Amino acid sequence: NHRKNWVRVRERTVLSFSHRKRRKRVKILIFLVILCVLGWGMRRFLLTAPYFEVKEVAVQGNDRLSNDQVLGWANVTLKRSIFAVNIKEISRVIASKSQIKRVEIRRILPAKVLIVVEERLPFACLSRGKELFEVCDDGVIIKKTIDSMNLPVIRMAGSFSLKEKLSREVNILLMAQQLG
Repeated sequence: NHRKNWVRVRERTVLSFSHRKRRKRVKILIFLVILCVLGWGMRRFLLTAPYFEVKEVAVQGNDRLSNDQVLGWANVTLKRSIFAVNIKEISRVIASKSQIKRVEIRRILPAKVLIVVEERLPFACLSRGKELFEVCDDGVIIKKTIDSMNLPVIRMAGSFSLKEKLSREVNILLMAQQLG
């Protein structure tokens, strides 16, 4: 008799433990579902609230480029949620332009996007046939020009590739500039 009672108590304890474990899993599942619903609601609020619509896009650091040119590359839509603006993609597009050395894009809450650019500055001119190009100090061709602007002119001749020639000539000019 005593042994039967002990077996029943043990069965109840095992059932009770299993039941508690199941209840704990259900509570965790309910908590996760509530968390997902709240996250979805918050995301939806942030993407649709008029308070977070882009009202201004500003450009800083540009001297030679116009604001309109940089804004055209950025192509940021006004009245769109600031959180829907793809900063990485805009940064990639702007950085791919030869006139741009570095770009940084920031969200300024609640409704402003700031584009900070560092432009490449002409260090020399490259003469190739009858064409003239601005070249920066790291050897990147910035753009076609019609005037050398009193910059040193690198003339293309010989069997070097354009990249090798530019790199060599820019390094020579940099050394000459350092020597005075």
